[in-house]
Amino acid sequence: MHVTLVNPPYPSGAPKSTYVPMGISYLTSYLESHGFDVDVIDFQALPFNEEYYIKRLTEKAPSIIGVTSTTLTYWPALRLVKIAKKTCPESLVVMGGPHVTVVDKEALTECPELDVVVRGEGEQTLLELAKLKAASSLGSLHEVPGITFKSDGEIIRNKDRPFIQNLDTLPFPAFDHLPLERY
Repeated sequence: MHVTLVNPPYPSGAPKSTYVPMGISYLTSYLESHGFDVDVIDFQALPFNEEYYIKRLTEKAPSIIGVTSTTLTYWPALRLVKIAKKTCPESLVVMGGPHVTVVDKEALTECPELDVVVRGEGEQTLLELAKLKAASSLGSLHEVPGITFKSDGEIIRNKDRPFIQNLDTLPFPAFDHLPLERY
């Protein structure tokens, strides 16, 4: 099963600093260590191009598309979510990151194309979502800690997932999916 993770571009006119997206790099290595195929698109290192984004999603046909978001990149992230759902309507479109961890319900209300918000650390939660999607068991979303999602027109906020106590259990971040020459 294929997962695409996306780092949104900075909004027009905002100050830009290009750093290796550590969160996405950890998510990538964690998912890969559990047998999932992961593609990463970093629009902070690469110039945003909607045609390129659509082409990449179409070629990979991911089962899950995950977009991260800080407060600064929230609106560009929502735009990527909308494009993702339009391009891959069968994909589970997920958003995580510090901003939506706090405004999870608002994000789901503002963006009908968004399926799930991952709150807090995403490694274990995204893995659990990937396993459910692979098993065609998304009806079990009520059992996944650390997510907020829509069900029958209602927003459901599951209990928080505990923090990972031993970070040494995480594999080393996967940098091989990134354009390292751009950082």
